[in-house]
Amino acid sequence: MAEISKDPKYYFNKGNTLYSVGNYEESIKNYDLAIGMNPKDPDFYLNRSETLHILGKYEDEIAGYDKAISINAKDPEYHIRKSWALQSIGKYDDAIVEYDKAISLNPKDPEFYIKKSHALIKIGKYEEAIKEYDKAIAINGNNPDYFNHKADALMAIGKYQESSNECDKAISLNPKNPEFFTKKSQALIKIGKYEEAIKEYDKAITINKSNPDYYYRKANLHKILGRYEDAIKNYDIAISLKPNDTKYFDERKETVNMIGVPETNNEEKKKTKEHIIGRNKE
Repeated sequence: MAEISKDPKYYFNKGNTLYSVGNYEESIKNYDLAIGMNPKDPDFYLNRSETLHILGKYEDEIAGYDKAISINAKDPEYHIRKSWALQSIGKYDDAIVEYDKAISLNPKDPEFYIKKSHALIKIGKYEEAIKEYDKAIAINGNNPDYFNHKADALMAIGKYQESSNECDKAISLNPKNPEFFTKKSQALIKIGKYEEAIKEYDKAITINKSNPDYYYRKANLHKILGRYEDAIKNYDIAISLKPNDTKYFDERKETVNMIGVPETNNEEKKKTKEHIIGRNKE
């Protein structure tokens, strides 16, 4: 015999339990029962919409958030969730509108600005995104990821030195994240500071000696500088760490061949440099 209760919370909690074990269709049925008994609890719509998101039913998900907002227009979280759903169907402009509504309700949450920035970047509005990152940083200047995100946006619009500077700020807050050093290296490469870029890869390697790409990218820089023996040594380390990646072998082979290229062959050196810079962006 089917369970029967007159308490909507019973079905809401049952829906949550079913959600937690991945039984999403049955979870929605129980949320529907809860809503049928009490259509004025916004959290019933919120959890139902989150479940619909997993099932890819984004339009229904958005409708649920709208219902929650109509009941409680003062909770910024409903607008944030609606923004995620809108982004899932490529409606970034509409998502930004919802982020602005959330920010108006709670302008002191830095994550709202970060999320809005990500949406802006999706539609190529890097300058506006940078302004939002700055607002987040003004609220919480101790989160290295905020500076890291800003560095990405600056690099995307060709402000490489400024990007490097933001990486330094991220590093000062978390000197144990090797990716901050490698990102700084990429910015330095763009402005031709290859020796400094190598030093940053060395710092990343000190933190994580098991990432073959760090050695590979460092090898590429030695190759640009004509230090082929140093390049080969680093390619060899990359190969030892990931022997099934053919690009390491290909670059090593090319470097061995470059040893015999006269230093006066500027055209060949230029082509190699352009090729390597492209590789280090991957």
